[in-house]
Amino acid sequence: MKSRFQRIIFPTDFSPTADAALKTAAAFAAKHRAELHIIHVVDVSAYMYAGYPYADLTAEMMRSAAKRLQHLKLPAAAKKIMTVPVLLQGDIGSEITAYAAKIKADLIVMASHARKSVARFFLGSVADRLLHSARCPVLVMRAPASPKFKAEKGFKRIAVPTDFSTTADVGLGRAMELAREYKAEVHIVHAVERDVLGILPPKMQKEANRQAEKLTKDKLAELASWDKSNLKIKTAVLDGEPADAMAAYVQKAKCDLVVIGSHGRGEISRLILGSVADRLLRLVECPVFVERARS
Repeated sequence: MKSRFQRIIFPTDFSPTADAALKTAAAFAAKHRAELHIIHVVDVSAYMYAGYPYADLTAEMMRSAAKRLQHLKLPAAAKKIMTVPVLLQGDIGSEITAYAAKIKADLIVMASHARKSVARFFLGSVADRLLHSARCPVLVMRAPASPKFKAEKGFKRIAVPTDFSTTADVGLGRAMELAREYKAEVHIVHAVERDVLGILPPKMQKEANRQAEKLTKDKLAELASWDKSNLKIKTAVLDGEPADAMAAYVQKAKCDLVVIGSHGRGEISRLILGSVADRLLRLVECPVFVERARS
């Protein structure tokens, strides 16, 4: 899997949240010497039934957005790359998806507006549609961003939650590629819920837990052996509810990126759609990179 990005899309609504995420998008683009397409989509559908003259409103909103794009303050990293301002009109999710396909974008970097729940962002109309319809990976930035994360310094510790599925393997492959580029550590983690086999006598339950942990460690070691480039790889078997355990590990290990795999058929993996991912995405403070499997 090649990790070179040539064309990166950054959708913006000109909010402070988007402005903060733009720093990461620009730094990522500069790292890969990629073009950065900064997109704003004017969607007047919400005003169609409010009594506004549609044509006049559309023209005014387009003029205003064009001006804001023109005068958008770019971070220092953007001076090292080609930036392409793009103004579109229509349904936000559809327009971004279509534009990404048109230019064969390699990555979409998005800001999350969630205040209390990242899940609201992920399951909201625009982001949910992009995660399902975009053919390229999506990097989601938390809002507010963790004060420990500095876009210009890149990623130092990358966490990869795994359920040992082929979809999770896709995320691990991308994580290893990014780790080579950023000279980062890779943390492969799996959470084991104890006592999930039902009511067993204490001795049998203890043995079942021991066997489960041994099997998990063996599987993690096998995944770590994929790397042939001497990456620094750590593995961890976590106890407890998966999302809580993984989020706690990410914080304790000071990971600054989480990478998750997803299907290439428009379906986010069970790791994303289930309650585990809902809670994990709400709890972690660092960016989340969703890698798409090839169709």
